[in-house]
Amino acid sequence: AATIVDRTATSRFTTVEEYERTSAAQAHREQLRQFIWQGLAAAVVLTAVAWGGCFLMKPPSADALYERIAAIAADEHGDLRDARDDIESFLEKHASDPRMERVRGFKHTLALDTLERRARRRLRNDRDVTPLERDYRAAMNDEEHGPSACVKALEAMLAVHADDASSGTAVAKGDSGAEDRLWLDLARRQVDRLRPRAEAEQRDDRKRIAELLAEADSLAARAEIANDDTAKKKFTSQRKSVLGTIVEVYAERPHAAEAVDFARRELAAAGDGDDRRTASPSAPASTPTTVPLPGTD
Repeated sequence: AATIVDRTATSRFTTVEEYERTSAAQAHREQLRQFIWQGLAAAVVLTAVAWGGCFLMKPPSADALYERIAAIAADEHGDLRDARDDIESFLEKHASDPRMERVRGFKHTLALDTLERRARRRLRNDRDVTPLERDYRAAMNDEEHGPSACVKALEAMLAVHADDASSGTAVAKGDSGAEDRLWLDLARRQVDRLRPRAEAEQRDDRKRIAELLAEADSLAARAEIANDDTAKKKFTSQRKSVLGTIVEVYAERPHAAEAVDFARRELAAAGDGDDRRTASPSAPASTPTTVPLPGTD
């Protein structure tokens, strides 16, 4: 036996009223679905905003603050100005933390950096400066004559404005005279920065001055034994040039003062027509003149 399936499409009559009712029900279901999804999305957003607000309102821990501050301070290209708010927050909210003094040190360094930037700016004509700022600026201007001259000027400033008060703690607390102590601390920091360069400069200068003095003595000896006036004048002129070089190059360098004075005396004697040979200052011509480093024994 066989089963015959009638697959012929049948037609169903639908009235206009029934069609409209079906369409309205379908539109209602679609609107309900959209409303549910929108509600869920809004709930997720509100939850995220509330969580973020609670996270932001929660003050960072001492560990988190210190880690951020220390990371900036340890970065070779870091700028402590970026940590200013964290430093203030740590000092205000974690006063009993054992790292408090370290953070105060960061604040003090930041204050010195700010003052140094201010000192590098050109002064306005209408702004009065304190004696310390004026003396600091004058001392730093000597850096153009070399680090040794600058170190000597800074140490003279520190000697004139001696201050026995503790620097960093007082500055951090903002008491009276804090800026004066900052200028002194900034001068000390510059001395520490410049001293290695000053020592290297003095080593190089002493070696070069010894060579020039030896050359001057050699020229003087050759002038003494010259057989004719032309050769004698030539060696004498060359000696004057060497001595003039010492005066011109090293006149502003305190560690070369003895050699410069010697060269000036020799030039004055040669100018008077006196060709007598004088021994090099404090040492034979082959021995470098030794002058103590400013601030050392």
